[in-house]
Amino acid sequence: MTKTLTTAKGKTVETNLTNDEALVIVQELPGQFAQDLASKEKKYGLSHDQWVWVHVLAITKVQAVDTCNEAGWLQKSTVKVGFEVYDIVSRMTSARETKGIKFPKIVLETEDGQTVALSLAGAKSKSPGTVNVTDGEKYPNNKFFGRITLDGYWAPTSKADEKVVELVVKFNEDPAAVAKSYGKKTSVCCFCKTPIKTDESLTAGYGPDCAANYGLPWGHVDEAVKVTDEDFEVTDETKFQAHLAEFKLAVLEARAS
Repeated sequence: MTKTLTTAKGKTVETNLTNDEALVIVQELPGQFAQDLASKEKKYGLSHDQWVWVHVLAITKVQAVDTCNEAGWLQKSTVKVGFEVYDIVSRMTSARETKGIKFPKIVLETEDGQTVALSLAGAKSKSPGTVNVTDGEKYPNNKFFGRITLDGYWAPTSKADEKVVELVVKFNEDPAAVAKSYGKKTSVCCFCKTPIKTDESLTAGYGPDCAANYGLPWGHVDEAVKVTDEDFEVTDETKFQAHLAEFKLAVLEARAS
């Protein structure tokens, strides 16, 4: 029987799973968010809102499996040639889904001055949710460096030289450092293209709004501050979106093996 679960702040999920069934699915998911929930349930038990998130994660995986089966993706080879850059897709998807950035775009620059633009494809595109990597110029006059798929794989085209590849991979591994370098070099934020003015933003290389939108550090952080239950909803919504790509890849790999 399908039931509707809702958190105190309005996050809703339609589920036909029991708590035990949902928990079993979540225990097998990759990512810190899912593992944190599973660990908390074992040690302390979960609150109502946390159980809702368990069902959100579980239903997301179930729906991903159904989609893969319907599309016949599970019969295709999952071996891809390229680079794993999950974090880029995760952060850009989170910026759109949880922060309301309709068309997330990040502009970077290689050491030799080559512009590298990352743009999240919209719902009406041929490949919604993927990330196009280009030189930032308008089609058809742009250089296409490849597309980052929903599961976080990027196979660079022949137009992407070693410095372009190095930059994208480095941004995936340490976005704060790369964004900081771009901001200091250009005095412009790589996320919103706004001139950087304050001392804090000049230090980080981007402003507080973009830091929040893309889950990056900014300003002085008091490590003693404890995240309260009131903060739980926003934190977990961001983490949930950040791990969607991981779920899809895990489903494909598990079913293909």
